[in-house]
Amino acid sequence: MKRIIVLSAVLLLAIAGSAWAGVYKGLYKLVWSQDTEVCAAILNLFNADMKQYGEIRYEQQKIFAEWKPMALPDDASPLHCGSVMKATLDINNDGTEDMVVKKVFCFHGMDSDGLFIFPADSDISTKLTWANMRDLLFNVPNKVDFDSYELKRWPKSKKDNLPTVLGQPLVLEPFAWQGTTYLSMTERYNNYWIVIVKYKGGETLEDICYFGTTSSKKS
Repeated sequence: MKRIIVLSAVLLLAIAGSAWAGVYKGLYKLVWSQDTEVCAAILNLFNADMKQYGEIRYEQQKIFAEWKPMALPDDASPLHCGSVMKATLDINNDGTEDMVVKKVFCFHGMDSDGLFIFPADSDISTKLTWANMRDLLFNVPNKVDFDSYELKRWPKSKKDNLPTVLGQPLVLEPFAWQGTTYLSMTERYNNYWIVIVKYKGGETLEDICYFGTTSSKKS
């Protein structure tokens, strides 16, 4: 009986993992760039993972932020896939490190990311609870947290044939490349687009690269 329970648990985890994986397993192509050198380098890195694993393994790439779990003092998240973590990096490229808090919340049973930016010496990690999260986290002025994101630099003449919006559930992963911090954004399930941006402060993003696929059918 015990063996059956263990096997059932393993099966459920496997099903959950596959359900959260992106549907696209092929290689990406560069479809628009503001910085060819950076975009080509990151595209090669992503495609190496896609070719080997069928997914991008951010946690295995040294350029990406190293997230540390935040233990909140009150009850566990009311959302079964909710979690909070933090990393220290200069996300807005102003020469000063920031504390970036990542809130992973549930969107139709899948993880979706939001990033919230504080000074590096902020005491948010000691004050934050599940109960006060809306006031202390969601309402901060500096964040990357949205329901949808339009590809602002994609030519209007092409918008009828290709998807031009990212929507939840989202994967948001900051990374550093040659002394500059960027942010990779894609949909967790319909991962047909990857958008590379720079965070400019407040809720402002500057588009740098668009990686697309030949299977980009979602609009």
